[in-house]
Amino acid sequence: MNKPLPARNIGTYVPMIDGPEKVSGRAKYTADIVHPGQLAGRIYRSPYSHGEIVAVDVSEALKLPGVLAIVTGADCDKTFGVLPVARSEHPLARDRVRYRGEPVAAVAAVDDATAREALRRIKLTVRELPAYYTAKSALAPGASAASMV
Repeated sequence: MNKPLPARNIGTYVPMIDGPEKVSGRAKYTADIVHPGQLAGRIYRSPYSHGEIVAVDVSEALKLPGVLAIVTGADCDKTFGVLPVARSEHPLARDRVRYRGEPVAAVAAVDDATAREALRRIKLTVRELPAYYTAKSALAPGASAASMV
């Protein structure tokens, strides 16, 4: 388990040593780094708010020249637990999608254009389940408890 570190700067001045680089546009971020042979990655995200995953068909995307790999939730049986409150979370949706935008598949390709085209070729089939967008509707009589999982 992660142990919290004692805070040593509460109430004290903390200099923003990277401030001038950021405001001038000179700062370099991870997305700014480009190396020869570097791959591009893209995430296919669920267009559904809630549903049981029937199939994630990546066959057409894998036929695209320049696509090196595609992983789905079926390939990710281990949880990653970045946050202590989410230690049971998988990196990609497995069995069901629980919110619109949930990661379903990850693509690695030789360039960004190829990765984007691969995303367009992925076919997600779901059996849609009820979705509630307010606490009031989720607690209403007749609301499905299955959508609260």
